Amino acid sequence: MSEQLQVAGFATSGGGFVYEDAGGFSIFNASVVFTIDPWGNIAAGDDATGFAVAWTRQGPGLWASQYLPRLPGSIFSRAQAAARASDGSLLLAGHDAYAASTKRNAEQFNRVAVWRQSGTSWSVQQYTLPAGSLRGSARTINGSGQVGGRIDNSATGAVWENATTSTKLDGWPNSINAAGTLIAGERNGVPVFWWRNSPTAAWNPTGVLLPSIAGATCTSGAANGINSAGVIVGSSCNSFGNAQATVWVVDLSSGSPVITGGPVALPGIGLKKSTTGDVSSAHSITETAPYTIAGGARAFGSSFRLAVRWQFR
Repeated sequence: MSEQLQVAGFATSGGGFVYEDAGGFSIFNASVVFTIDPWGNIAAGDDATGFAVAWTRQGPGLWASQYLPRLPGSIFSRAQAAARASDGSLLLAGHDAYAASTKRNAEQFNRVAVWRQSGTSWSVQQYTLPAGSLRGSARTINGSGQVGGRIDNSATGAVWENATTSTKLDGWPNSINAAGTLIAGERNGVPVFWWRNSPTAAWNPTGVLLPSIAGATCTSGAANGINSAGVIVGSSCNSFGNAQATVWVVDLSSGSPVITGGPVALPGIGLKKSTTGDVSSAHSITETAPYTIAGGARAFGSSFRLAVRWQFR
């Protein structure tokens, strides 16, 4: 979600979309939209060819597409996160893959890729994987170019300070805050966050568990988004055993993290429990209070998820 409250996503039928109050839904057929930049000017993802695409807003409901530059030997690519640098340039993060050989069914390797748009020009940079890793995919980026993502088709991830410096984490990072001090994510199906030690500037590689709505009886969930105020959004297990959109607040002002708020359960659309596994989930949150949260929720009497926004005060 952008700071203008435009929501990007994709539907089970109909392809990727951007919703904005002024122009309604814009549908990008045979494409998947994973992110929209904070200013709301560019959405990004990939299309039916399997390569990363950026869509530039021309006006309410009007978007023009272009392919992003590729790394050498690219066989497919995807942009999954967006941020704005201090100079206003746009940063996108995701992956770009190559094949081990030209043989049929040759092994494929994802590379962490960061695209930068300065003016109208695009460039792409490959981030070095942690020692011993063979694959990687970025899931989040901030304006300083710090990246979080997954590595090696495993349950672990990493955070990159820059293109060459990284720290392995014991789970999957989903969102990094603007200051580069907190990361929201998940570890083996439970919501966690990682924090950066202020005196040493080192990341603590072991995620801190975020409590679920149901408490110790059911701890599953995921933390998906975070803002500069330490407000984390995601989902956690409720008393019916379903995943429900959840908010937590983490304070780092003392140098060590303290969970000062949550878990707060966000309401569904008349639905408290579900036979399909979840009631709702939150994925992103704005920087400015009162905070707006974007995600998905199941409507009463329906098995379909709808794109929704909540306001959190």
